[in-house]
Amino acid sequence: MFVVPTLVPRESDLQNYIPLLLDGVVALRDRLKEELPAWACQYRFPEEQRWMDEQDTLRAQIVEIETRLQEFNSLKRVLTSQSERLVDAVIEVFRFGLSLSLNREEAFREDFELVNEAAASIALVEVKGVSRGVTREHINQADSHRERNGKLSDFPSLLIVNGHMRNAASLADKDHDIASEQIQHAARMNVLILRVLDLLNLAKLVMAGKLTSLDIIQLLTTSSGWLKVGEKAEIVQS
Repeated sequence: MFVVPTLVPRESDLQNYIPLLLDGVVALRDRLKEELPAWACQYRFPEEQRWMDEQDTLRAQIVEIETRLQEFNSLKRVLTSQSERLVDAVIEVFRFGLSLSLNREEAFREDFELVNEAAASIALVEVKGVSRGVTREHINQADSHRERNGKLSDFPSLLIVNGHMRNAASLADKDHDIASEQIQHAARMNVLILRVLDLLNLAKLVMAGKLTSLDIIQLLTTSSGWLKVGEKAEIVQS
């Protein structure tokens, strides 16, 4: 018995419909006849088990590769996310891309802090998704974040920005320099700006063994202005 999902044909189409249906059923029946039943597959040739084991090994490797590739793609969410999803994506890069520890206060969903091994705060982080570039207001908000947390003006404050979200259609659209006047204002306010592309490039340098987590902490807690990251990390203050 064959069960065929199909629309009910109009009476005028029956002359063409019935032969097509019968041809399809006959072709399927012939194909099924060529497949071995499960009991026949239980017979094993001497080398067959070795090849089956090799197949299982390759399947496990493919699963491992796909899982790892998915982890990389997950880090790239910082390029396209905004609001709380952007904060979650940035946190994932800090944790799994840079191997840094952090603490997130539920009261301020767009804020979190980096902590050291003793769980003491070493830097405050403000995350913004914006349609264009970094503005003076964004830098001032990072400074206010520091103030409302009871920190002095010399306490490290980071501004992570996913900019140019409105019309981004390529990586080149995300790779805009920060305006010099905003860099200078950030340097005066003791705020360090990173674009999400800079953040990913930091993770890339760590994965390549060119920077360590301790190097990253040093950069993030002793610098202001713009942390521009490409083939290397450099501090720009003008």
